[in-house]
Amino acid sequence: MKKIILTNYEKLLFTIIENAVFKTVSAIKLHSTKYAYNQAYFLTVIAEEELAKLIIIPIAKELDELDNLFNNRQSAYFNHGIKQKIFTSFGLQNRTHNGIEKLKQECLYVGSDSNLNPKFRKISPEDTYIEIKHTVQLLINFVGKMLKVKTFSKDFKKSIVFLSSLLRGCIKDELPSLKKDILRETSNIESKIKKNSTEAQYRLHQEIFTNPYELIEVFKAIYKKDYKKHLRKIKKLSFNDMVQYIGKTLEE
Repeated sequence: MKKIILTNYEKLLFTIIENAVFKTVSAIKLHSTKYAYNQAYFLTVIAEEELAKLIIIPIAKELDELDNLFNNRQSAYFNHGIKQKIFTSFGLQNRTHNGIEKLKQECLYVGSDSNLNPKFRKISPEDTYIEIKHTVQLLINFVGKMLKVKTFSKDFKKSIVFLSSLLRGCIKDELPSLKKDILRETSNIESKIKKNSTEAQYRLHQEIFTNPYELIEVFKAIYKKDYKKHLRKIKKLSFNDMVQYIGKTLEE
């Protein structure tokens, strides 16, 4: 068998995707048992936080800030709130990140008030299913975008396709309704795009901003020599804030 050769950068991205896939597969299997919705929900949020790194890392690399990213415990790489803001902004559905960290903690640990009344949040099967769906959408979305990046090696692309196939196989065996729901949702979005020019523009912007490699090229085209200064400003912005930021610049 031919040995797979990856650069250190590709190894890092592959390991992040691998971790997210394995956590998502575990969440799907736990959901299927019908007894472990809390654990399944927790794992999907962790997987989504991992996937948010796939936007954070390429931008930091472009800005020559990788040392600070990995060594500063306050950086976006370690900040759960920032990562949650990223994955809730950049999924197929734009949703709020507020309360996710609190919910993640409450569904995993038992708390108490001063009267010793237990506090423990039980996640419903429906909410767990929705979170799994978001995670799978993000994974499929990121893998698809990375396959289009010309600078990635064939070995890297083969490796992430393999991980994607593991996820798809798990969905087929454990949660077949999920594939139908994602296809239906994607079809509904495509229908909206055809009927609504505003929706089409929104989705076009989203396609650019959820691909950090394409986003960097857009910033180079718009801001020329100053692109790094502007790229540094938008690192912690949500998708909508990013659109407004660029739109305001183009009007000036």
